[in-house]
Amino acid sequence: MRGRGKLQRNVAVGLSILSFGTGISTSLLLIYLVQVRSASPFAAATTMSVAAICGIVVGPVLGRQADRLDPFRLYPLLVGTMAVATALLVVVPLPVALSLVCLLTACGRGSAATLHALIGREVPLEQRVTYRAVLKSWANAATVGGVGVGGLILASGRPVAFYAGFVGEAITLVVAGLLVAAAKRHSEQTLRAACGTGAGTQTTPDPAPGAIANPLRNRPFVLLTLVNAVLMTYVSVIAVALPLQVTTSPTMPIWIVSVAMVSHAVGVIIFQISAARRVRTIADAARYSRRAGLCFGGAVLFFPLASRTTSLALIVVLAAVMAVLLVAGEVWYAASAWELVYGLAPRHHLGAYQGVHSTGLDLSMIVAPILFAWMVGSGGGSAWYALAAALAVAGAAVRPLATAMRRQHDPAAIAPLGSGRR
Repeated sequence: MRGRGKLQRNVAVGLSILSFGTGISTSLLLIYLVQVRSASPFAAATTMSVAAICGIVVGPVLGRQADRLDPFRLYPLLVGTMAVATALLVVVPLPVALSLVCLLTACGRGSAATLHALIGREVPLEQRVTYRAVLKSWANAATVGGVGVGGLILASGRPVAFYAGFVGEAITLVVAGLLVAAAKRHSEQTLRAACGTGAGTQTTPDPAPGAIANPLRNRPFVLLTLVNAVLMTYVSVIAVALPLQVTTSPTMPIWIVSVAMVSHAVGVIIFQISAARRVRTIADAARYSRRAGLCFGGAVLFFPLASRTTSLALIVVLAAVMAVLLVAGEVWYAASAWELVYGLAPRHHLGAYQGVHSTGLDLSMIVAPILFAWMVGSGGGSAWYALAAALAVAGAAVRPLATAMRRQHDPAAIAPLGSGRR
């Protein structure tokens, strides 16, 4: 058990260091491509969309490899590739740099799926959701720090500062990979092998005879991934929709974007772990997914309501309510999504299932910016109300889909999810 604690600590520290570096590049990448490398805004934006498509295609493939290979080796390989690609951004020609952005996204999605597979193998079932919450809280805090450093680099505006930022991120990627590789010494399988025994604590139940190895052939899971894509549009509410609304509104102050972003990030850091402790069963996950859908739906109502008032005080109140609803929805839905994948995916195919489920984020990142641009520009209030309804319905759809997947594991499991059976 002591070894397992050291493993979890190594992975958490490694992911936090990686997130700090990612926070730096998140602040810099687009501006670097446009201002320093003289890419057109259209080319830079198109590259981001193509990169998201690469994540959709490659993420599940690398997730399947995480099930077959040693994740303690695959993860360092992927983040090491990202480190090389990040360092090369500052020296290669622009077309190659744009291609490297796609490679970075693909490896990033693959490394995330690999990390989930590693956690599935090494962390006991009852601890996984809470541990993922700890990872997310640490990673969010580190990302905020990285974004702050990126802001200082942007303030300087000097190309050499951009170069230093990308090299710094490359170093954090290497360190993260080394920490995860070193964690293998404390893995359950390594410790059992050192003791000369194959016995030990089984961290995941054996797969049921009816388990479907290929997630793309699992119809309820594919539908659950599409539901995930709808719910993940919340990510773009503050990052895309709110800035667009501010730029088109004569009464909405621009500082409201920064306040909303900071308060949202801090709220998730503070409340994610406590929210995860409430999600212990598939029934809990379905219930909190429904609540998250309602929160996300309520949050987007800020836009039609704020557009109807000229009162700054009322706009600030509405923005505060939106931020609270987004924080509540995110911490509940994140914990629910972890429980659903870990609790319903077959034991030996966690990486494949996580890789497919994560494509929901990529789909939302492709569709949501375009959708929000239209809604802010000419969609009108009815479009926001329709989106709010869609988010609420998506949250409610998790329960029947989870029930269908649970019956694949145990065809006799016809009791309602509320009974507490997994």
